Amino acid sequence: MSHLHGEHILLTGGTGFLGQALLEKILSSYPETRVTLLVRRRGSSSGSDRLATLLRRPVFNRWRDAVGADGVAAAVAERVKVIDGELGNTEFTLPGDVGAVIHAASTVSFDPPIDDAFRTNVQGSSTSTTP
Repeated sequence: MSHLHGEHILLTGGTGFLGQALLEKILSSYPETRVTLLVRRRGSSSGSDRLATLLRRPVFNRWRDAVGADGVAAAVAERVKVIDGELGNTEFTLPGDVGAVIHAASTVSFDPPIDDAFRTNVQGSSTSTTP
């Protein structure tokens, strides 16, 4: 993943199991890398609310301990942008300087109709990255 140094990454699925690990790795190992997260609202919780909750999870302990509370706040302010939305939602504008897309999102249903699963899991990132 060294080619991600200094890049601006769009990460889908950052609140999921795999996405959390990827986000922690990016934040802890690539301090010059910026991340835009596409985060689905959940009830009254915005994407930013969900990110704040996410960063308190154990997967981020090592990074939080290394940079401290002020470092976490600074990293989020300077390096992380949250877009409230879902895959396939074209109501957001992809930042023009995104150099890489990591598509870690998938449907949250374990038995979706095949068309829905294909739309989210396969077409989701291409729909999101269309200018």
